[in-house]
Amino acid sequence: MEFKNYLDLIKNADYLQLHRYYTQTTIFDTLGVARQENPHSSFIKWLLEPDASHQLGYAPMKRFIQTLCLAREKLYIDDNNNDLWTGKEPQNFAKLEKNDPEVFHALRYGKYDIENFTIKREHIIEKQRRADIYITFDIVIDSNINRKTPFILLIENKINSDENDNQTVAYAAGAFGQNPDSVVCCVYLTTYKTSEIKSAVLNKNHKRSKKILPASNEFLSLNYQYLLDGVIEPMESVCTEPTAKEWLSEYIRVLGQAIKDNDNEDPLEYVMAISQKEKRYAQALWAEPEFRGVILSIIESLGPQSRSFPLDKTEKSLWTALGYCYSVMIPEMLKNAGESEKKELKKLEKKVGSIGSSSSIRRFSYKRNDGTINIYRSHSSKSIGLLCRDMLEDVIVGNKLNKQQVKDLRTELQKLKNTMLCEVILFDEEIPSFSVPKYFSYTNDDYCDFLIKEGKYTAGELTTCSIEEFSYVFFSAADILRKNNDLYSFDVKDNDPYHLEIKLDDGTKCYIAKFWGSNDVERLRKLLHENYGFNNELEEI
Repeated sequence: MEFKNYLDLIKNADYLQLHRYYTQTTIFDTLGVARQENPHSSFIKWLLEPDASHQLGYAPMKRFIQTLCLAREKLYIDDNNNDLWTGKEPQNFAKLEKNDPEVFHALRYGKYDIENFTIKREHIIEKQRRADIYITFDIVIDSNINRKTPFILLIENKINSDENDNQTVAYAAGAFGQNPDSVVCCVYLTTYKTSEIKSAVLNKNHKRSKKILPASNEFLSLNYQYLLDGVIEPMESVCTEPTAKEWLSEYIRVLGQAIKDNDNEDPLEYVMAISQKEKRYAQALWAEPEFRGVILSIIESLGPQSRSFPLDKTEKSLWTALGYCYSVMIPEMLKNAGESEKKELKKLEKKVGSIGSSSSIRRFSYKRNDGTINIYRSHSSKSIGLLCRDMLEDVIVGNKLNKQQVKDLRTELQKLKNTMLCEVILFDEEIPSFSVPKYFSYTNDDYCDFLIKEGKYTAGELTTCSIEEFSYVFFSAADILRKNNDLYSFDVKDNDPYHLEIKLDDGTKCYIAKFWGSNDVERLRKLLHENYGFNNELEEI
C-alpha cells in the first residue's frame, strides 16, 4: 500500500461522505439504545401505524406486506422452484397463493383497502407471552361486494439475540387460535444477512440453521435489510412531513452504523442493514483502482491476520460498517468485474467475511507458557473451546497439579460455567460409560442426532467404548488443530485425536469440554488468576 494512495483516499469526496454518514450522532446513540430491541420495535410500530405523525397512511403497511411476499419468494423458493416453506397451518400466509389466489395477488400488488386496523406493542397472545408487534385488520378487495378477509400479522423482533424457550411455537399457536377465518402471518425479524437466512432455509437441520431460524415453521424469517429496502427507504423518499422524514433518515443511518450491543455481557460491534446511499459511496471508492490496495489493507487490520494499520475508535467503526457493506455487495460486484478486479474482489471477500454482522466472529490472542502466541476465533465456539483448553493446560502443567488438584479445579470450573455437561474436565477412567440425563440437558441436539445415526444412542442411554467416540461429541480431543495463516481450523478425520490430551506428571490423561462461549473466556481468566496466579497475556483483538 502506498501512503500517498491512503492520503488521497481520506480526502476523496465519497470517503468524506461516508465518514460524515457513519460518524454523525443520532438520537438512538444519544439515548444508548441503538442496538436494543424495544426502541426498534416501537419505531416499526410507528412506521406501520396509519394515523402516525409520518402522514403516510397505509402505504408503509402495504409496502411491508409486499416485502413479505418478495422475501417469501426469494428466501423460501429454491433454484429448482421447490417450495421450502414447511409450515403446516392452512391459515398460513405462505399458503395464501394456493388457498385464495385473489387475496394473495391483491396483497402482492397493493390493490386493496384496509379497514378495522389495530396495532399493539407487547400484546399478550398465549400464556402471558407477549408479541413484540401484533396487528389485525380486514382486507377489502372490492368494496362493492363487501368481501372482507381478516388478517393477523405478528412480528417477533430479534436484535443480536436468539429465541428463548421455543417462544415462536407458542406465539404461532396463539395467533392461529385467535380467529379461524383470519389469514395469519408470523414474522421473525432478525439482523442476519440475507445469504445466512437463505442458507439456513436450504439446510434446516444444520446446527447453525437452527440458531438463525425460528423454532416454529409457521414463521417467515425476514431481516432488517429487507425491511430497509422494501419499506423504510421507499417511505423516506416520499415522506413530506419534515420531522418524520428526518426520523426516517436518521433511522436508516442507525441501521448502517457499526454499533456495539451493550446489553450483552460481551457486546459485539455490528451492522443491521445498509442503504442504497452507502452502497453507492462504497462502490465509487472501489471503482478507483489506486484505492483498492488501501481498502484491503485497512479492512485486513480489523481482523486477526494483521494489526499493522492504526485505526482509532471512530475509524474502526467506519471501516467495520464499510467492510460489512462490501460483504453484501461483492456477489453483485463480481458479475460485472474484469479478471483483474475479480482477483481483488476475491481477496476482499476473504477479508470482510462476517465483519460487522450480528454473527460477528470474536478473536483472541493468547501467549502460551512456551512463548508461542496463538489466535483463536469464536466461530461455532470451537476455537474458543480450544483457547479455554489451552489456558487450563498451561495452569495444570505449569503448576504441576496432581490428579486431586485437577479435580478441585474442575469443582471450581463447574461453579463458573453453566454447562450442559456435568463435568468440565474428565479423566480416562470416567469416559467409557455415561447416561444422557447426567451429561446432557436435552436430547434433540445435533450431537445426539449424530449418535443416533451412528447407532450409539439407545433408550436414553449413551454408551461409548472408546475415547474417540466420546471426544468426537463432547471433549477437546476431537478438536483437531491445524494452523493456517494464523487461524485455527479443525478436521477430525485425518488427524490423531489424542494429541490434545493433557498429561499430568504421573501419566494421567485428562480432557477439557469443548463447549465454551466467548463470555466464558474472561471469567475463566479471572478464576485462574485469583486461584493459580495465572498471568499469561490474553487480549481480544
